[in-house]
Amino acid sequence: MRALFLPLYNNKWASSRCRVYLYKKKLEEHSIKVIILSPPNPKLYSRGFYVFRLFFLLLWADLVYIQKKIFPPFLFSVIKAFNNKIIFDFDDAIFACPTSVDPHLFDAECNEKKLGTVLKKCRHIVTGNSYLSQFTKKYNSHITIIPTPVDHEQFKPLISDSWLEKKEGKVILGWVGKKENLIYLDTVKETFQEISNMRQNLIILKIVCDQPYFIKGVDVLNQPWDIKKEVDNLRSIDIGLMPLIDDEWSRGKCCFKAIQFMSLGIPVVISPVGANKEVISHGKNGYLANTREEWIKYLLYLIDDEKKRKELGSAGREFVIAKYTYEVTTPILVKVLRGAFYD
Repeated sequence: MRALFLPLYNNKWASSRCRVYLYKKKLEEHSIKVIILSPPNPKLYSRGFYVFRLFFLLLWADLVYIQKKIFPPFLFSVIKAFNNKIIFDFDDAIFACPTSVDPHLFDAECNEKKLGTVLKKCRHIVTGNSYLSQFTKKYNSHITIIPTPVDHEQFKPLISDSWLEKKEGKVILGWVGKKENLIYLDTVKETFQEISNMRQNLIILKIVCDQPYFIKGVDVLNQPWDIKKEVDNLRSIDIGLMPLIDDEWSRGKCCFKAIQFMSLGIPVVISPVGANKEVISHGKNGYLANTREEWIKYLLYLIDDEKKRKELGSAGREFVIAKYTYEVTTPILVKVLRGAFYD
């Protein structure tokens, strides 16, 4: 079987990297030949070459796997005319207005209509969580949930204690994300300020992002995100954070940052929004915090109790290995591809 993958992003973006590029070798071990056509850059000649290669590869492929990319209607119709065995994959609420965007500048109704038209015309839909699956049911009944997996051999706990020496006994709270998602940190600013005041000179807030972030009265360590240092940047963190705003966009998120923390054996405190509630069993493999009081309460639990941090971190890693690794998700994806091909 020959599968053509059309990701929305290049391999520097976690969504496409983890849901497309890192599957290539794993699928080829199941006798599925994979070609990934990476997106073009904005230059006209690059886009023209992309379309040329696309048409050529459509003749080669037995099926087409589109990852989160909404093609113009005419181009999508041409793709379907060449090959009607199309699988569409999405792991974000791409039908909704992003939290960081002014709703008045975003036509959610039009966006949903475009996505719905695509979903209706595909042979199978792969979603990253149950919330996206529920949305898809309005347009297509052939749905499989495949969560975004993590490479647990790469994202594994640090054996050495060298980081402990560098931290000088301080507890590091950590957040990772893009600059447009810093608005989520704004919702817990007062929490960090209060905890810093209660545990003076004990905590550091580490932000791994493409833009610096500061909170008055809080010891903040900013570190630019770098794919080559991604794992090391996370390993120095004692407690992983994932605050969210409870809106349609956030409910479509796949809890991936928390899953990365958990794979590293790092305990997490996250908002009870969307897939976060499916991943965290409160008090067993992490904490769910909604109110400011809850954020303070559970963060202090972990700041003050190293044994509890290790206990939750270990439970989190066990959970991830059982449900969110490529060893678990690859057989599911193989079944989806073969089903679409032979159907």
